[in-house]
Order: sequence, then C-alpha cells, then structure tokens
Amino acid sequence: MAKKPAKSEEPKVNGGGYVIKTKNKKKGTNTSKGKKPAKSKKVMIAKKVAKVVCIILFFTALICGGIAFGIGYQIFAEARENTVDVTIRFQNTIVKDRNGEVIAVLAGDQNREVISLSEMSDYIPKAFVAIEDERFFEHAGVDVRRTAAATMNFVRGDTSFGGSTITQQLIKNITEDDSVTWRRKADEIARAHFLEQVLSKEEILETYLNVIFLGDRAHGVQVASNFYFNKDASEITLAEAAFLAGVAHTPNSYIPFVGVQHTTEENLPRIEERIRTRTITVLAKMLELGDINQAQFDEAREQVIEGLPFYRGAVVQTIFSYHTDGAIMQILAELQEEHGWTQEAAWRYLANGGFTIWTTQDSQMQAQMEEEFRNPAHRRNSRHAGRPQSEASMVIIDHTTGHVLATVGSLGEKDEAFGLNRGTQHIRQTGSAMKTISVLAPGFESGTLTAATVFDDAPFTVGGRTFRNFDHTHVGHITMRDASASSRNIPFLKAIMEVGTYNALQFCLSIGITRLDERDNNIASMALGGLTRGSNTLEMAGAYGMIANGRSIYHTYIIY
Repeated sequence: MAKKPAKSEEPKVNGGGYVIKTKNKKKGTNTSKGKKPAKSKKVMIAKKVAKVVCIILFFTALICGGIAFGIGYQIFAEARENTVDVTIRFQNTIVKDRNGEVIAVLAGDQNREVISLSEMSDYIPKAFVAIEDERFFEHAGVDVRRTAAATMNFVRGDTSFGGSTITQQLIKNITEDDSVTWRRKADEIARAHFLEQVLSKEEILETYLNVIFLGDRAHGVQVASNFYFNKDASEITLAEAAFLAGVAHTPNSYIPFVGVQHTTEENLPRIEERIRTRTITVLAKMLELGDINQAQFDEAREQVIEGLPFYRGAVVQTIFSYHTDGAIMQILAELQEEHGWTQEAAWRYLANGGFTIWTTQDSQMQAQMEEEFRNPAHRRNSRHAGRPQSEASMVIIDHTTGHVLATVGSLGEKDEAFGLNRGTQHIRQTGSAMKTISVLAPGFESGTLTAATVFDDAPFTVGGRTFRNFDHTHVGHITMRDASASSRNIPFLKAIMEVGTYNALQFCLSIGITRLDERDNNIASMALGGLTRGSNTLEMAGAYGMIANGRSIYHTYIIY
C-alpha cells in the first residue's frame, strides 16, 4: 500500500486570517485555541501578600479600636467618679480675736479669699463669660464651635481668646495639671461634661471666679480687686471688671506696678498700652453680646483710654502682732507633733487650708501694750560697751481661764514676721521672781509655811558655802510676809530647806515651769531663781496665774 502523506507542517489560516501555530505533540505541548496565557507567579504572590496585609491591618485596627474604647471608657469612668472632687484646694486662713474681729490673714502657695457671686460686682461674671466663654450658659461643658474657632485663630496668629470653656478651665485650675498631652485634654473634657451634670452654671462660675489666677500672688477676683484697685470685688466698675477678665489668659503680662513681676520703668508704657487694648477688646465683646449698651461702652472705653485707677493694695498681711505670732507658732508645733510634719509642711497646710482661727487676743489691750512698748523712753543704753540696748517683754493672762490676752515681745516697732518673741521664746534667769513660785506656793500648799512663819535673817553656812543677802545687810528675825516685801534672800533660803528642794522642784514642774531638771535640785537655784536653763515670760505669767486663781497644785493651760 502506498503510505499516507505526512501532515503538513505549514501553519493553518483560519477564516479570520489569523495564523494558528501548531506544535509537535511529542514535545509535550498542546495547542490551545482561544485561551489566555498562564498567570505570572509574581502576580499570584503579590495577591497573597496583599491578602495577608489586609488581614493584619484589619485585626490591628480592631485591636486599636478596642484599646481606644477601653481607654475612653476608663477616662469617662474616672471622670465620673472624680467629679465630686472639684473643691477649692487653696484658701487663705483668717485669724480672729476674742471678739470675732479679723486680725490676720495667712496665705500660703496661693493667696485667695472665697466670696459668693452675690458679693461680686455684677460686671465681673459678665466680663469673664464674655471674653472667656460666651456660650457658657448654652453648652454642656465643651464648646465645639469655640474650640474650632480658637484653633483657626491660633493658626492665623490671633490669641485673643482660647478654646477651653470656663468649666474646662475650672477643672484645669483645680487639678493643677498643666501637662500638654491628649490624655490630660481628654480627661479635662470628660470631667467638664460630668461636672455640668452635678453643679449648676452659677456654682461653676462662682468657683471659677474664686480660683482663677490673676497675677502676682492673687487668686480669685476678691484678692485681685484688692491687689489692682485696693477695693472690694463688690465695688469694681465696668471698666475695672473688663480689665480683670482681660488679663486672665496671661496675668503677669498686665501688671501695672513697677517692681512687681516683670514690670519695670522701661516697659511700663508698653504694658499700659497692652492693658488699654485688651480691656477695650473685652468691653467690645460685652457690647456685642448685649451685656452692656452703647452708652456704657463709650463711658467705660473713655475711662480706659484716660487710664484705669490702679492702686496697689496689700494682697496679704505678713507682719502680725506678737500674740498672733505666738498662736500660729503653737498651732504649727501641734501639727508637727501630731503628724510628724516639718514646720514648712505644717505651714502650707495651715496657710492654704481656708481655716478660721479663733484666738484669745484682746485687741484693745494688745494695741495699748504695743503703743507703750514703742515709747522711746523705755530704750536704755547698755552699761556694757558693744552690747545692744535694753529689751523687754510682757504677757497678760486671764488667770481664771488661762487665756493669753496680750503679748509683746520687744521694745520698739514690730517690723519682722515671726521673729524672736521674747515673751514666748526668750529664756532668761527668773531671779527673785522665782521666790514666790518655788518657796511660798509649795510651802503654803503643804502647810509647811505661813505668811507669819519667822526666820532669822542672818548669814548661815550649808555644805561649806556661806550665804548672805545681796546687800550684805541683815535684819534679824523676820516673817515671810515682810521677807517677801523686801525680797530678802536668807529667809527664803532657810524656808526652802523646810519645804524641801525636791518638793519645790516638782511643784514648779506641775504649774508649767517646764525647763527645770535635777541640776536645779538645790537651795540656791530653787529659792533665788538661779536656774540651770531659766524660763520665759509666758511661763512665769502662767505660774503667777495659778496663785491668783487661788487653787492648789494647778497646771495652767496656756491658750491663745
């Protein structure tokens, strides 16, 4: 048979004119009519990687969202719990005398006097709301519009007002947290939200106006009114209120008194111009909001241009009477002993605590004593060259109560805060003033002595030591009554031998002479007042008060 001819290797042409190439099947290849080329391995790998990345991103977003939700929930939960902790932490402590009159104001880290809205000029809250938070009575703690506007203005360089609401500012002032973090801001917003739910707008505004820092050491509008204008917050005018509200954002940049903070003679004109511009800005805002009318604006603006009546008031008293010094020092000592504090820590607690301290001072008696001690006639030159002039102290006690009524600790004008108080701190030898306390009182108490007891006023020797009167004169037999009147030494030395020096020592300790010890257990020390460490005017007044009180062994409680 004839063999079939081999298939042509020539390419075939289809009806469309396209050439279809055919490969030899023996080489393991197929002819694929109409199919696309196989996908690239790189494309497949890229798709797989993309899927993995998407899954990772999804779960990362899910985890981050959960964390964010958890943090947010924690912030709001803590904010809700801490809302009730919005208290004014630093307030001045006032000191009153026995009649209720204020005789001193103590200020620690922050000088503040808390007052109510009704005790402020009506212009004060209006001015602060206008420039600090114009929608205060409308928002719920956070003003989104104001925050956004403040942000845009800041970008443009305008810092005339901030974005925080009065409620947020109150939170910031109370917590004293100035950190620039998202967590602090979130916490502030959350607490402001909850605070608005538990306090009225009036309560928030009142607290804010008592907390806000307004320059130097002035916190709150009451102290600031006194500092800038030497008047009470109730007397502040419209122009003055606009000034106080205007300085709130950078208080120490507007102080008009040379020598206070950064104000000097050279930069005072710039500060005065800054004050005029800022105060008029506040007035204009009040006019825009309808808080004042055009006539009020024009009048106040004219006052600002002419110059506000700045008059620096004494923000806080620092020099008190010796009696007040003594009372405060006694309280500080008790706080230190009770809590184990340092004196500095005790002072911060006392001065910042907003306490009212009632003292026993009789202010009229105190003033009379101070006037007498200022009399130059009482200043004597020392008999010893190079020694200071004479000094004196005086304490008056109501012996029926133990109340200290008046105290003076030095001759001349008191010009130092908590300086040496010779009435309460200066330890001196008691001398013959001790005779009545250490000899007569315990002798009468025990029945060992009477006013008619007689001793021979003549030199005598004990333990190898011979005792005589200071003037070396002797009068013979004398009663204790007469010996007291003439302060004879010998009768008292003999009398204490009858009483017993140890008995005398214990008696003196029991009535408040606290610095005695066993070294004073001898006739010379106890009878003549030559004590090892001595005593002070306050202790001696208390001891004599025991005698005036007519009671037996009686510990005098010294009360300021």
